Amino acid sequence: FRKRRNNYGNCLYFGSLVHRKLLNYLLVALDKISFMLSEYDYHCPHCNQLLNADNTVIFKIKKSTGEKGIIELSPKVGEYSYKCEPNMIFENGEEMEFFCPACKVNLKSKKHPKFIELRLFVSSSVHFDMLFSRVFGDRRTYVITEDMTEKFGDNPADLI
Repeated sequence: FRKRRNNYGNCLYFGSLVHRKLLNYLLVALDKISFMLSEYDYHCPHCNQLLNADNTVIFKIKKSTGEKGIIELSPKVGEYSYKCEPNMIFENGEEMEFFCPACKVNLKSKKHPKFIELRLFVSSSVHFDMLFSRVFGDRRTYVITEDMTEKFGDNPADLI
């Protein structure tokens, strides 16, 4: 505690302590939310196969040029790092096809054809729909719940 002198005599000043505790609480809460978003299980909406492996989400892809490969994406919602095998070069604006590695079905959303559609499971009984852009350089992701749509990425516009 810090003592502060004012016109009313000596008193204990609690303001800075309260602010530090509140800030610490908010930082812990944000860390927990970030951890939760990175802990989702990603599933194919067609065969329900788990797509997570070794802290990545794995898809088969096909470029507009016909090149095929496997891409590993970060499991953290709104993070757009990736690894590709074989190593591929992507052009901004290039549309890619994403396929489930298990059932080989194209994951393009029927309702939003510029996006991939997945299921995110938080638990065995709680899941959300997720859409992310299949256009290289278009960093937009949407997590859709019953009540709302969470937007992630660079300037995500309204989707619905």
